[in-house]
Amino acid sequence: MRNKGTPSTSRMRWAFVVAVLSVIVTGVALCMSRSNATFAATQLKIVFQSFRDGNREIYLMNPDGSDQTNLSNNPAADQDPSINSASSKIAFDSTRDGHFQIYVMDADGSNQINVSNNLADDISPSFSPDGRKIAFVSFRDGNSEIYVMNSDGSGQTDLSNNSASDFDPSFSHDGSKIAFRSNRDGNDEIYVMNADGSSPVRLTNNSALDYEPSFSPDGSKVAFASTRNGNFQIYLMNADGSNQINLSNNSASERHPSFSPDGSKIAFVSNRNGNNEIYVMNADGSNQIRLTDNPASDFYPGWGVLSTTPNVMAEIEDVMTTVSNSNLSGVGIKRSFNAKLQAALDALQAGDTLTACSKLQDFINQVNAQREKKIPAALADSLIAIADQIRSQLGCGLASNSTNPTARVTRYYTRTYNPPVNSRAGGDAV
Repeated sequence: MRNKGTPSTSRMRWAFVVAVLSVIVTGVALCMSRSNATFAATQLKIVFQSFRDGNREIYLMNPDGSDQTNLSNNPAADQDPSINSASSKIAFDSTRDGHFQIYVMDADGSNQINVSNNLADDISPSFSPDGRKIAFVSFRDGNSEIYVMNSDGSGQTDLSNNSASDFDPSFSHDGSKIAFRSNRDGNDEIYVMNADGSSPVRLTNNSALDYEPSFSPDGSKVAFASTRNGNFQIYLMNADGSNQINLSNNSASERHPSFSPDGSKIAFVSNRNGNNEIYVMNADGSNQIRLTDNPASDFYPGWGVLSTTPNVMAEIEDVMTTVSNSNLSGVGIKRSFNAKLQAALDALQAGDTLTACSKLQDFINQVNAQREKKIPAALADSLIAIADQIRSQLGCGLASNSTNPTARVTRYYTRTYNPPVNSRAGGDAV
């Protein structure tokens, strides 16, 4: 009986091997064919404002400072950019209609549309993480107030509703809070309120000027600019206002902090070389590097992920297809893999890239744990590689390390704005 069974068993084993190899080849093809198109260009970007063309324009560059490109290309003043990764849109304010208004454009600079359409000045847009809302500053009530509107310009609502001057709105990573600057207590301080304008709380209490708050991607920290050391410096504090420390520690004036998607870097503006340039440093203040080098002034850096076609959501769907078509041992493991991928998709659709990055990391960890157990090594390697690429494109930080399953990655862009003190027309001196 054993001799009769051996040829049949052998044939079945060979058939299984052939099937597995076929799935691996198909899986690699599915994963890599689209990724080669998607990941040919870096999607993680820094948007900023520059005077290099003789007027204020919105520029975009890679995180290393390369490929600096003018997006707005208009003779009017275009400034204060804010990227939204969920919609791949950039908001900014412009004087092209005779006074400052909030505009939205596509990531390549096309389709520039006035969304605030108000007779008063509207400035300083900041996208909510899901791209559905824009916080901004409006002077329509006779003083500067924090407003919010839908991304198409509808539903414009006064959130701060205070007789004092309120500026610099910045959404938290989950969209539940807005940090801002106000002089309602007699001095410019950093405040935070709920996204509906309720429960404003002062975070700083200093006789110096505190400007331009920017939430960290995980919501635990707030970076801001302060003159408490005699000139503007970049400071960091806990989200409740505790533990305020000087990060930049330079004799120059330094402003406009913005966290990188993974929270490891902070972009900022410094005039330490005699001109306002965009710099980046580690979140602890170390390794300060200049990104721009132009005789004109560069301001207001902000990070974001701008999707191309095909986009990262389609990439995740490809990975799910690969998993579904794979001859893995047991339906449960496929469901478990795809549940994590679906959770990442759901998070991206909601604008929550923080959770999407975490779910993709969970997927990578699980695939690695089942490598050569319930999933062939070659297929596991290809799935991990493509998931790593997707995380990189989302700005989730460094490529995952399978030996470090606790790695946390995030994506959030916060943008700050500061008009000159007591003067809207006074320029953008740092």
